[in-house]
Amino acid sequence: MRPAMLRSEDRPMPRSDAQPDAQFDRQPGAGRRRSVDLSVYLVTDTEQCGGVDGVVRTVREAVPAGVTLVQLRDHHLSDDDFVALGRRLVDVLDGTGVPLLIDDRVHLVGPIGAQGAHVGQDDMPIDRARAMLGPDAILGLSTQTPGHVAAARAMGEQLVDYLGVGALHSTGTKPEAGDLGMATVASVVEVSPWPVCAIGGVKADDAAPLAAIGCDGMSVVSAICGQPDIAAATRRLVDAWSRATGVPATHTGHAEGNPVGQASPARQDPSASPNPSPDKAAR
Repeated sequence: MRPAMLRSEDRPMPRSDAQPDAQFDRQPGAGRRRSVDLSVYLVTDTEQCGGVDGVVRTVREAVPAGVTLVQLRDHHLSDDDFVALGRRLVDVLDGTGVPLLIDDRVHLVGPIGAQGAHVGQDDMPIDRARAMLGPDAILGLSTQTPGHVAAARAMGEQLVDYLGVGALHSTGTKPEAGDLGMATVASVVEVSPWPVCAIGGVKADDAAPLAAIGCDGMSVVSAICGQPDIAAATRRLVDAWSRATGVPATHTGHAEGNPVGQASPARQDPSASPNPSPDKAAR
């Protein structure tokens, strides 16, 4: 049963006090691109967090430990309840420099006061999502194959800011995503003009191989959500990514990000990650 949808006349107006924390970079021919750090990207799971209060607590504890981006994902809450939860997260993230993205429900980005959205292959098309969001919002896209990348590029490289590729490993949170494995993720990274993060059962042990293939970050759900010590679980991921990329870890909630459209240290410097392929090192 799908959540009840807000009628247009019932939808709350966008919050006038919500101001994005990140800045924009203009790149010739690429349109406006938001600065965003994909290093340790938390995607929330309400059930694993123990309810909506648990989602708020998880974000509150994970961001000071080093999470660099948060996505609110819940396929069961009504739009009204989803907006209420999203606004609580906006308040938690206020002043941290960590953006909040909304999964799928692009029409709720404004009412929540979030900084952007993430859509999947079966969600709203990226051209329509960009038209709804405007030029200043972050927009991420889920992909599983190089063909998905080619299709997105054909629609316009200025529409999307980053890709999420997965599932790297099979997972209970999205069993339909399957198990792509590292080689398939690498094939997507190789052809992507955008920064890429991997998702799907990602753990700290995946940091080194992901950095080696040129990924710009790790998107995690169960590695943080539902963990008995949220801060400690987050620090393990942050420290693993730091070791893999050679970038010092930041446990303050103000991590220095790589602007969208720029290469991660792993892509820029072959010595920053173990055994990069010659082609990737040259990118």
